[in-house]
Amino acid sequence: MSKLLYEINATVRIRSPLHVGSGSWRHVAAVKGKNGSSSGGNTAPDVASIQRDAAGLPYVPGATWKGLFRRLGESLFNAPGSTASSAEVERLFGTISSRDEGQMGLAIFRGSSMSKPGDASQMPYADKDDVGYGPSLLGKGVFVSARTRIDPATGTAADAKLYFQEMVAAGAEFPLTIILDFRNNDGRASQVLEDMVHILSQLVSGAPAIGKGTKNAFGELSIVPKSVKLTKRTLGQNLKINEDDVTYVWTNRTERKPPEPVWQETFRMVCEGPFIVLDSSRTSKEKQSPDDRKPQLQAQRVSKNLPLLLGSGISGALRAQTCWLEALKQHRKGTDQLVDDPDHVVRSSDDIGDLTPVQRLFGVTGFKGLLSLEAIEVAQATPWDVTSVKLDRFSGAPIDNALFTSATFVGTRLSFRLSMAARPGLTPNADDIALAKDLSEQIKTEGLMLGHGTNKGFGWFEQQGD
Repeated sequence: MSKLLYEINATVRIRSPLHVGSGSWRHVAAVKGKNGSSSGGNTAPDVASIQRDAAGLPYVPGATWKGLFRRLGESLFNAPGSTASSAEVERLFGTISSRDEGQMGLAIFRGSSMSKPGDASQMPYADKDDVGYGPSLLGKGVFVSARTRIDPATGTAADAKLYFQEMVAAGAEFPLTIILDFRNNDGRASQVLEDMVHILSQLVSGAPAIGKGTKNAFGELSIVPKSVKLTKRTLGQNLKINEDDVTYVWTNRTERKPPEPVWQETFRMVCEGPFIVLDSSRTSKEKQSPDDRKPQLQAQRVSKNLPLLLGSGISGALRAQTCWLEALKQHRKGTDQLVDDPDHVVRSSDDIGDLTPVQRLFGVTGFKGLLSLEAIEVAQATPWDVTSVKLDRFSGAPIDNALFTSATFVGTRLSFRLSMAARPGLTPNADDIALAKDLSEQIKTEGLMLGHGTNKGFGWFEQQGD
């Protein structure tokens, strides 16, 4: 039995939608297929499922917490771009080795079941009532994200490239428990505790994230204020466990900041005209009474006046914009080199040298892109139902008696941050930074088109003045 251990307890709040995947797929009752599909019509698609506990609650495994804290520790204690872990990191999290001489770290992380759900009631495919959890149900605080792949050649949504995944709504809370187990009553216990407190502080001042899509600002989290408690436990001579509250180590901590990003830019944008991200879970009936007509195209929303804009939608538009910039460079040079291939796979570090500039920034399978999207904030906007005339796809002429209405927002304000930082074994080079700056300048001068209907003036965001 250990003679000394510290237990750290805190509550973590999710600031953006979270997907900690289970690696499996399932059917969700609300998610239906498209009528008239080649497979017979209305075939329910598979939905990528999140991790859940035995009761069906969203669950974050201990390994996920450990991976987050190790990453934060490497950023804090390791030299920028270094592949060697510092003594502080190895002492807390262990030595990573491909052979059998690896060493277990002092930090132990417990898995966490969701203790408080976020509000998903207005989000896509969310259960309408608190019906609990079941084989085809999502449960409270969970919705389904329908994501569309962007065609790099056109910058538009790729045909038949829609896929679904469960997401925990922002505002959900999870308990965090970390145990520092000093098996030999290590005399450096106080220093190790201080090192962990420094890492934990990054959940207050930074924008760390867990789960899938962290590069697209999914799974960002923070410590709930005043929820941190530190307990010291010692084993006495009579085998009695003594407990002491040492939370003062946290409250009296000194801030230790990680290295500054290699490049960073913040954008504050506004769309004065209509803006809508289509909510495929909300469709109007074909026949409605004149007094009960609803818009045929509904917007994804968090609440009545707050649009839901996921980071993947912004990232897709940014990638398409960067592809256009690179293609323009190639045209001016008179060359015809590959700009982007999202199907490219990196299988080892040797393959990184084969990536195009766009792939280095935004990533491909096996390689997380250097450019990160962070701190997305969308302000409340004014709902506006826009009625349009349906156009014939062949002639471009209006169709007689074919009106449809879109539930949009006007005056939508959006802010987000793009950044690049050194990570173990890889530091952004001058070309990476130059391309990111070109993209930044393009956004500031030409704006950014997001959501549905950009070809008819919807979703045109412009940079606000400094």
